[in-house]
Amino acid sequence: MQIFTLISWDFKRNNQFFNQAVLNPYEYWSELLERNGIKKYVILLTCNRVEIYLRGDYPSELDRMNPIVSHDDQAIKHLFEVSAGLDSMSLGENEILKQVKEAYDLSLKNGKVDKVMSLIFQKAISVGKKVRSETEISKGKVSIPSIVYDILVHSGVSKVLIIGNGMIASEIAPYLSGKFEVTVAGRNIDHVKDLASRYNYSYTTLNDVCDLIVKNDAVIAATSAKTPIISSDCIVDGKLYIDLGNPRNIQDRPGANIITIDQIYAVSNRNGTMRETSVEDAHRIIESELESLMNKVKDLMIDEIFADFYRFAAVVQKIEVEKFRRMHPEIPASDLEAFAHSMINKVMNIPVMTLKSVARSQESQDFGRIFSKFYDNFSDLVSAALQSYEDHQDTQSLRDRTRQLLQRS
Repeated sequence: MQIFTLISWDFKRNNQFFNQAVLNPYEYWSELLERNGIKKYVILLTCNRVEIYLRGDYPSELDRMNPIVSHDDQAIKHLFEVSAGLDSMSLGENEILKQVKEAYDLSLKNGKVDKVMSLIFQKAISVGKKVRSETEISKGKVSIPSIVYDILVHSGVSKVLIIGNGMIASEIAPYLSGKFEVTVAGRNIDHVKDLASRYNYSYTTLNDVCDLIVKNDAVIAATSAKTPIISSDCIVDGKLYIDLGNPRNIQDRPGANIITIDQIYAVSNRNGTMRETSVEDAHRIIESELESLMNKVKDLMIDEIFADFYRFAAVVQKIEVEKFRRMHPEIPASDLEAFAHSMINKVMNIPVMTLKSVARSQESQDFGRIFSKFYDNFSDLVSAALQSYEDHQDTQSLRDRTRQLLQRS
């Protein structure tokens, strides 16, 4: 048994199979897991990744989809890196932390997480926040659309003209939705209509580009034209021009407020360098938090074992106290129960502390293997104890059953 398992597909490591996996909705994955007897899981679905975190082992039904599979501390470390934005297309992005939290909250709401998974995900969310607050990983925009958006916001414009309908224009368009009054213009009316209709923007042809400039506060030129599509004669003072063409889409004019693609690249590179210097710091935070968390996970799992120990002891205590009272009715039952309870706690304290100490010195893989064997065998012993009590059998039957189980293990 594994403590924690990650099954994943993403845009970087197994892109071919990711393109297939990402087509499946949440319900597809949850039904697959339930069908394979997996009851505790968190499913993280974004445009760049499909990640399934679960308690237990990997379901072989997924072999045909060629996922990446990792376990225990490696799976948890990956979750920390995802939450911190280290595994994103845009280093340090903030949206992924929100997506991790939403995925966890959904599983929590549906009763699909246990104490161990809750501990892991709560720590992952905390680590994501800590990395962002203690490093520069999220400071400064690095993508062209996000930098353009910031320029527009800080300029205080309201009406924006996008000239072009290619890749860059298509990437910028969603950033402006709901924030600006946008018009998309281009030579092919069908193409600009297709882009504009996705975001309920206005659209038009480039028949009179000078008139379009007059009607808008800012112009974003993002075409592959080999010669300028906006001549210096069309440039109006007081407007903002963002030229993302290479070669240039907008002809220079002295005094015009024109921001070029080279200037935007310079901002991106400067911010990217600042973020890169924070990666090492982020990894140090993750390693420190991971070690601390693994110790807490082991402690929690050992507490689960000893919860069964105490359950076991309570059953035996009740049987033996009842037998002793039949022989010595003059002794109050409450005194006998208090004495027995105190003895059990004192006897068990040292084994509990010792096992936790030993567990912390074990590699996670070894701990998971030992824990699984021990827990499974002890669960059988607890079941035998409970059955013995419920059937009012003599404790000799319990001792016989215990001896058999111990010999088998």
